[in-house]
Amino acid sequence: MGINFRRGTLDQYVMNCTDVTVTASDVYKAYLQNGWSTAIFCTTIIFAVLTYALYGYLSISIHKRTQFGPRRIFVVRLIGLFPIFSLTSLTGFLVPRASNIAKWGSSMYLAHTIYSFLLLLIDYYGGPQDMINTICRKPVSIARAPLACCFAPFLPEVQLDVKRFHLIRYLVLQVTIIRPTCVFLNAVMWADGVQEDSFVDPLVAGLYLQVVTMVSTLIAVYGLQIFYHASLEYLRQEEIRPKFAILQTVLLSTNIESFIFTLLARLDAFPCIGPWTSGSRTDVVYNIIVVHEMFIFLLVFALLHLRNRRRQTQGFGAVSRVEVEALPSKRSLSADQINEIAEDGDGLQSSAAIEYNLRNSRESVI
Repeated sequence: MGINFRRGTLDQYVMNCTDVTVTASDVYKAYLQNGWSTAIFCTTIIFAVLTYALYGYLSISIHKRTQFGPRRIFVVRLIGLFPIFSLTSLTGFLVPRASNIAKWGSSMYLAHTIYSFLLLLIDYYGGPQDMINTICRKPVSIARAPLACCFAPFLPEVQLDVKRFHLIRYLVLQVTIIRPTCVFLNAVMWADGVQEDSFVDPLVAGLYLQVVTMVSTLIAVYGLQIFYHASLEYLRQEEIRPKFAILQTVLLSTNIESFIFTLLARLDAFPCIGPWTSGSRTDVVYNIIVVHEMFIFLLVFALLHLRNRRRQTQGFGAVSRVEVEALPSKRSLSADQINEIAEDGDGLQSSAAIEYNLRNSRESVI
């Protein structure tokens, strides 16, 4: 049952400076009390709808232009980070008591998307063994952000073999289990009244769950960075830079903002106003920011998608020597198909490069 407040404008509400989070109906009444709060309420919903509309357009475009099923799924799942975070933040904005459930949903999706990006890289190579055979030709640096970039002088480059490949893969895979579990346990404790949401205290178990979640995510990103930088030379035509930028953008923006707003809530930077407690008002501000910035981020990547699609219709450039020598061949080609592919500047040509161009000649690039 909701908390009863005095009628009138938002400023005339009895201040809810308790630890009780109000229901959605009480919040709706408060939003519609004056012009500025109504404008924020409507604008947030509109931006969330626009984000899903733009995501639908990109999904249809990728589905039409991408021939390979698994690759299509991985790319659509990757750009799905924006509408998913927009939806979960909108849920926390409209229903304050569901804020922790929404965070758990977005956290689970983010964890699986991190691993999906690795699966996308593997699919570009043609499979795990093809990826190993390609990137094992040159030593790979393990001095990568965010854990080991400062230790570059002390960490030698290593040659990736099957054992090391799967070890780094497990570094990425662990986040799909640890991160959702920690966020779920934190939500359960909050629902049971063990701790208040956004409360930072050395004696509260939620603080340690947040630390474990952050460490797990950093380890997964570190493993992904190793594979990403090792693949830049071989997957230039796949445009993996903007794809990885999507992941980094969502990771950095949501985690940094969540940490900042958690500290602000602990310091009571947002006083209780109307039906909102100090903690719930902090969550409301955070959710509003996330909804708006997810649309802006997705709009930027949609413009990049259109630019790269126009560039793609004009044809690919010459294949570099590294791409010719490194990319794997998946099937034999006829003589007519071979003759249709132009040789590069050095007169080099291989079935791997030919196959690579044929596979990607009609694919969408984000």
